[in-house]
Amino acid sequence: MNFEDVPVATASMLHWEQPGDPIEIHSGNLSISRENNTLNGLGDLTYKWTPRPRARLRLTPFDAYRHFDLGEAQLTAEGFDPLPCYVNRISESVEANVDKGLWGHDAEVDSVVFCVPNFHQFHGTPIRTSGSVWSGRAVLISDDWKITLDSLSSDAAVHNYLKETGGYAVTHIGVAERVNGQRITPADAAKLRETLFWFLSFCRGQWTGAVLQCGRRSDGTREWIDLASTKISSWRPLSSWCQELTAGDFPSAFPGFLSLFNQPSWRDPLTLAIHWYVEANMCAGGIEGGLVLAQATLEMLAWHVLVEEKEVCSENGFYPLPAEDKLRWLLSDCRIPMAFPDKLSELQKRAKAFNWPDGPKAITQIRNGLTHGQPKQLDKELKETTRSRFDAWQLALHYLELVILRLFGYHGRYFNNVKRPAYMWEGPEQVPWS
Repeated sequence: MNFEDVPVATASMLHWEQPGDPIEIHSGNLSISRENNTLNGLGDLTYKWTPRPRARLRLTPFDAYRHFDLGEAQLTAEGFDPLPCYVNRISESVEANVDKGLWGHDAEVDSVVFCVPNFHQFHGTPIRTSGSVWSGRAVLISDDWKITLDSLSSDAAVHNYLKETGGYAVTHIGVAERVNGQRITPADAAKLRETLFWFLSFCRGQWTGAVLQCGRRSDGTREWIDLASTKISSWRPLSSWCQELTAGDFPSAFPGFLSLFNQPSWRDPLTLAIHWYVEANMCAGGIEGGLVLAQATLEMLAWHVLVEEKEVCSENGFYPLPAEDKLRWLLSDCRIPMAFPDKLSELQKRAKAFNWPDGPKAITQIRNGLTHGQPKQLDKELKETTRSRFDAWQLALHYLELVILRLFGYHGRYFNNVKRPAYMWEGPEQVPWS
């Protein structure tokens, strides 16, 4: 392929200098109003990463100081629609948070360009700038959307910064377009933002999503910026099913995710499952809390799949089942192996000592020892090795990732965190039901 034939990488419609720097949104004359009280001045509207990611305003009034209350207010500038904000500090300048609203004009656009912070590195198809080529593009396609996700040309430097600081930085630029070419409303973009929040967070194993969506016209100019805040986790070196994959792998999970996400009967169970998966993967409550969350999620999905959706078990038949049998039934239905992976050596030792036949038995026994509130049982569990509980937590997350991928109808590869390859070039493996 000639250099000129390589697609040009999507450029952000906003500006920042270095990884982790504030992102410039607007600078100039601004007004802030509250209950017939207006302050005019020079201000900067920027997206800042700390103490948590959100848009922030700093306004220096032209006039001498006069009383202005804290609380909800309206931010305005010539040529822009009013924007709601919340004034939280007043000294020589006025500071406010902006967590929702459009900066610009409420109008239909041809595409939406957005930033994704703290996402996994992946090996994509070639893209270029004027002076370099790298493998950084993945494309997510559904019946309605084509979403192109490009890593930055400075991808290695950005991820080095994140690993050193544990903070925040844009790692990818995305652009969303309608498959049928129809124009996109701000409401459409808001729905897409929610969709990508759940999908990308499941891929990453921590909270991330599309931020600073910019409505782009066909001539390349910007119509608006959506300043809605999105939950973003600071960088952690966390594993997930999606790491070390290529652009030919994880995007193929998107259509199945979106189909399930758009079904009313599945929206709440799916988002709850992803929420608990992410929190469990982030060790909410330590590895013990993560294990409890992961098992609870598996039991919730077992109910929804076996009782609500497939109707292969009645309510009265499901409730009396031991937790381990609920997990076994779900995993069997999803064609997920239940034997202990060799990597989990400490868990294997405990299983052999207590005659636990498989993963569901081990997970539920350890979880019961932690949560049933019997002092002798808890004391006994805490005297066991922490590593065995770590192994159980990892195995529960492994089951949960595979169950969710099975629900998506995914048949690609995944990173098996309980069976690391002996050599890096062995790479990810195929899902067990494929």
